[in-house]
Parts: sequence; structure tokens; C-alpha cells
Amino acid sequence: MPVWGWATPGKTITVSLAGLQAAASVAADSTWHIRLGALKAGGPHQLTIEGDGRVAIEDVLNGEVWIGSGQSNMQWTVSFSDSASAEIAAA
Repeated sequence: MPVWGWATPGKTITVSLAGLQAAASVAADSTWHIRLGALKAGGPHQLTIEGDGRVAIEDVLNGEVWIGSGQSNMQWTVSFSDSASAEIAAA
């Protein structure tokens, strides 16, 4: 799980999330990048980033994100579905 940001060059950044913790040094261009291990889906968790200061982000959820939309298949009628006659009878 990647976490990244910007801070004062040379500082050490520590990131904690759901019992995982990792640290990295801030590069000369002020960027830092940390890769935490994998988590099982769940939450809410608190993501804590410490370095120049401390930032705590509440209610962090982990898992897959699915985005669905009916726009692309709204013209698909029930009559084209598998077992269409059974679906129509059960409606």
C-alpha cells in the first residue's frame, strides 16, 4: 500500500496504519514515498504520518473499490438475458 507526500528534505517520515509501520527519509526534492504491507479489507482505521509534524486521518477504509453504472447497458432488455422467460415470469 503506497503512501507519499512532501516534507522538509532530510527529515524522517513515519507512517502507521492498522498496526503496520514504516519509515523513509525525505529526498532533496522534498518528496517521500513509503510502501506499507498488505491489509485485509476493513476499517475504519487511523492513518498517522509523523515527520515535520503529526497528521492523523480518521475513518480510513481498506479494500477494493467498485464503481458501477447503468448508463452503458441501459438498452439491454430482460428478453436478452439468460433464462429470460423465467425472469419475466418471476417479475
